Amino acid sequence: MKRANEDMLEAGCLLDDGKYLLCARKLEALNSVVCDTSIDLSSCDEERAKAFEALKVELTMLLEKLHLELGRQWDAAFKITEETTNSTTRGAAGRKLVTLQLGMSREELKHLTEAMHSTELLEFRVNRFALRLLNLVLKPVVRHHVVVSEDLDKHAVKIEWQDNQKLRPQSEDVFDSLAKVFKLLIQDLDNELLSQIGSRCYESFSQTLVDECLRHAVPSTKEELPLFEPVARSTEAFVRQLIQHGFAPEEVDTNPCPIISFVRDIDDTFAEKRVASILETARAIMKEDLHNARTVDETKKLTDTEFAVLADKKLKLGSLDTTEASPELEELGQVYGFSVHDSLFRFPRCQVSAHVFKLLDLVNSTLEESCASPPRLAARLICVARTIFQLYRDVMPIFHRDVLARFPQHCALALTNCMYLAYECSTLGFAYRQLLPEAQVAELATFADIIAPLRTEGRRIFQRQLQEQRQQLRAVLSQLRQLLDEQHQPDSAALPPRAEQCLRQVVHQLRHLRQVWQHVLPSHVYSRAIGLLLDAVVDELTNHTLALEDIAADSATQMATLFAFVEEKAPEIFVIDDDDSSSRHDVVRFVCSWQRFKELIFVLNASLREIEDRWAGGKGPLAVEFTAEQVKQLVRALFQNTDRRAAVLSRIK
Repeated sequence: MKRANEDMLEAGCLLDDGKYLLCARKLEALNSVVCDTSIDLSSCDEERAKAFEALKVELTMLLEKLHLELGRQWDAAFKITEETTNSTTRGAAGRKLVTLQLGMSREELKHLTEAMHSTELLEFRVNRFALRLLNLVLKPVVRHHVVVSEDLDKHAVKIEWQDNQKLRPQSEDVFDSLAKVFKLLIQDLDNELLSQIGSRCYESFSQTLVDECLRHAVPSTKEELPLFEPVARSTEAFVRQLIQHGFAPEEVDTNPCPIISFVRDIDDTFAEKRVASILETARAIMKEDLHNARTVDETKKLTDTEFAVLADKKLKLGSLDTTEASPELEELGQVYGFSVHDSLFRFPRCQVSAHVFKLLDLVNSTLEESCASPPRLAARLICVARTIFQLYRDVMPIFHRDVLARFPQHCALALTNCMYLAYECSTLGFAYRQLLPEAQVAELATFADIIAPLRTEGRRIFQRQLQEQRQQLRAVLSQLRQLLDEQHQPDSAALPPRAEQCLRQVVHQLRHLRQVWQHVLPSHVYSRAIGLLLDAVVDELTNHTLALEDIAADSATQMATLFAFVEEKAPEIFVIDDDDSSSRHDVVRFVCSWQRFKELIFVLNASLREIEDRWAGGKGPLAVEFTAEQVKQLVRALFQNTDRRAAVLSRIK
């Protein structure tokens, strides 16, 4: 006990003199003796037992004092302070300042770390410092535009940056800033301590450097690839320096350096960035206005190269030389002697949004790039070319949903856009199949499966607009229907002026649709679409007139006049400007109920004899459009109950 007390006094003097390693060793030896469980105190008197316990307490207090002193010395040697300065300007971002300062020489640090290792304090302190170094110094340098100020005389560097930065720093600036930080660490820390710090934070640091700096430095075009070579060289030199001083582990086959591996093999990253760049450009194009349109001329034909792939090279438009078979025709299953008309490869005259042509230029440039690329990249580029069409089908209806809901012209353009893209897909891949690097890649260059989804989406958008227009027309006609229901009342023998206004409003709406659709849609599509709407109008007028039980003579005359107005004005919507093939007579082709509507007008103006003659025993034009019961209902509503009416009704069967 006496010797232990003397050793404890000596350890206290060593602690006061700053000889922490010797003090730690002395206390460690004392602790192994004093805390030895094999010591039996039962043979000692009570006074000696109490003295031994007091010795244990004093040893514990001295150990705690050593731990506190070592911790204080460590905190003084490894300082990382953080300051935030708020901007005085409203809305402006504040600034952050982080200071890294090492306050001891290498020899002092070595002495301190050995003492802390002896007392088992080093691992906790190194872990804590490595985490703060990573989060407060290294990661901000990688992520932000920082200003690094060196003060090597004071063994310090200051890192300052502005909060809420959106732009990423250039890789050259990042490595310059990191070089200044590691210059201080390498100057003041030995390789062993650097290795311990690096083992705890290098993996996370390297992942951050790759993901948030180097990956963004990889170019997205082949022309810019040579610009990455200086970045790769500076990256390798930086990592070699970290390996040399122990911060990064040695590179072996089983444990390759992730940073060096990344800069040496950027093919996958370049492909990802190239694909992302193309898709980003495509998405921006798809968001352009729909109403900026260009006219597609029907005379557009395939180029000689495109046509030669789709048909025999000796195939002339409208005829076929059957003397010699060709591989192309065999693949197509072409029957010899069967002529292929040039209209098979034409797109009808219409208007298409200008951004569609930009999109096709992007697709063609992507496919051309795939022809000059390695097989792996070529396959990715072909897939992204296909994805552009699929993306258009998904993005366009969502991004333009507001204008598609309000403007009929935009819905028509959405239809022609999808149809034109589907048309281009039918021949797009053939021109590039022979130029692609490998046969298995060439198999990807087909766009035939995209045709049907594109057409379906275009039709869906336009059909929804047709339904909306039909509902609007029926809403106007519902007001006319109420007026017709009231006309048989004694005080309402004549139709009010509002009835004429309703029909004029219907005709005006159809004329407006003609104005916005006639040049946008192909002529046959326009005629069918406007015909469907007009058919809904005349069908509504006809069916409701048939449902009336009583039609006054004056009301019948007014109704005939109003319907005659529709009969005269409505066919004009089928006349397309600058299209000699269209005429007002197309109304008969595209409006199924048109002849029925004309027969109704005839009946409203006719006498009983004229109706009977028009029926002609069930063989006249009236019998073609109406059943016997419908004609009888009209006669009962229009004429009073007389013997003449009864005779006519009996002959209508």
